[in-house]
Amino acid sequence: ALEEEEEEEEDDEVAVVLGQFDLLLDDSSVLSNDESTKYGGEVTKSRASSMHAITELYRCANKVFRLHEERKKLVAGLRAAEMRVRLGQKASAEECFVEFEDCDGLGLISGMIDEPMVDVEEEPKTVPQPLPISEEIETAPIRSRLETLENYGLGSYGILSTIPDLTEQLMTKLEPYYSPEHREREEYEAEVASFVVLKSLEAYASTEEVAKALVVPSSATQRLELAYEMMMQHRDELIELVEMISRELMDCGEECTDLW
Repeated sequence: ALEEEEEEEEDDEVAVVLGQFDLLLDDSSVLSNDESTKYGGEVTKSRASSMHAITELYRCANKVFRLHEERKKLVAGLRAAEMRVRLGQKASAEECFVEFEDCDGLGLISGMIDEPMVDVEEEPKTVPQPLPISEEIETAPIRSRLETLENYGLGSYGILSTIPDLTEQLMTKLEPYYSPEHREREEYEAEVASFVVLKSLEAYASTEEVAKALVVPSSATQRLELAYEMMMQHRDELIELVEMISRELMDCGEECTDLW
């Protein structure tokens, strides 16, 4: 009897709810049954809590930001390496020899110099005029298709700035077009950054790839993932070009460890 009474008391105890969580879509497009036709009725199947969705969004954005900085470093090194290669090739083609005057006669004493030095002024040398930069580019062999693109495919939009700086600038321009409630959302900055990233890829990616990244994704996270794939492809091509120019620099006797 006592056991039955204890079981009844346990059944009467009220459960205490310590926490309650609701699952949300990462693109904030939860549709009710009566709104199934809204936005074409398309709802993403990847459900996550709002905290996990925001974390994933900015994790993806940060890796895109870092990859953009890596591309900038590679392009800056390629531009400097190209000039070193040209100077090295010119020096080897002209076969320039510099003669130094033995002012104190140490060379004669040590026997290193058997004949007196010839005055350079007695035999003037004709120095060939350098070609204009435009003609040098035309005569230089094309190693990669990146050399035909602006700044090796990086373009001019993001070559001097970081993605966060460009995002902040664009957010200032868009401020009159969005309400304060919309701009105060946690994901707003990452959404704007996703469009800035695509703008920085216009010089490299094709029109079809940029259009696909703008239209197909249903969230900023997916848009950033597509941009990250294009950036990775661009970085791999830059690294291949770096290896080719590095070999040319070593053939010219130049060091290239400080460029990359």
